[in-house]
Amino acid sequence: GSGSRSSARTSWHATRRLQARASYSEAIGRPNFGSILPATTVNPTATPTPTVTVNNTALKPQRAENLDLSVEWYPSGTSSFTAAWFKKAIKDYIVNNTVPVTAAIPELDIGSELAGYNLITSFNLGRAKIEGFELGGRYRLAFLPGWLKGFEVFGNHTRLTKTEGNFVVGSATTVYKQLPNLAPQLWNAGFTYTTPDRKLYFKLLVNSVDDVPQNLTTGQAKDDRTVYDAEVRYTLTPCYTLSLAGRNVTEAREGEHLPVGAVRTGTGGGTALTLTLGARS
Repeated sequence: GSGSRSSARTSWHATRRLQARASYSEAIGRPNFGSILPATTVNPTATPTPTVTVNNTALKPQRAENLDLSVEWYPSGTSSFTAAWFKKAIKDYIVNNTVPVTAAIPELDIGSELAGYNLITSFNLGRAKIEGFELGGRYRLAFLPGWLKGFEVFGNHTRLTKTEGNFVVGSATTVYKQLPNLAPQLWNAGFTYTTPDRKLYFKLLVNSVDDVPQNLTTGQAKDDRTVYDAEVRYTLTPCYTLSLAGRNVTEAREGEHLPVGAVRTGTGGGTALTLTLGARS
């Protein structure tokens, strides 16, 4: 979990429809509870090197200073457009890391009999910096004639312009230009449509995520992935609504790769459909 320790915000209304915001905050990012409960898993058959995976019960929260600037425009009704820039400076950065066991590590309850294994655990290591921008908007096509007025389009794009950190055990002076498990770019877009009698509603959403670095030493990364979600909803009576929602309707698959080839492919490609009959009094 995370929480804010202190913050300061200000806003400026240039006109009724145009405003700017600025905020500064200091936040605490606590490790997941499950990752600090005592647990050790030994895998002597792992290749090429046996492994021991340990939850680091001494893991400390990571702390961040955040600066956010945005400009917002509200042309009409529910329509809005936003352009934002953000900057984060993190210390005690929490990362998963793999290091060789060369001697006993009492604080992690690792004995000398595991020398030669690879230790997999989480550490508070060094610092990280993140900068980027976000563009987003939602616009109702109310100017169109007749039944077309029910369309609304929306989208959001986030791009990281700077990511760097020094968080590798035994190499504190090495600064990496990527951060693990953080996509450098992602976007989503879609539309909704409601018929004039408001009985039929349809939504299509597209989510796309770039390659996500996982291991900065080996270059292993998750494959980029685009997922389509859809929903159709029909109001049967004032009290009952029938809806069908689909997750990943094109069965986009997950995968991982190294610079020299694939690591894992063909998973996570299933479609999930949910049929719901809703009632209200």
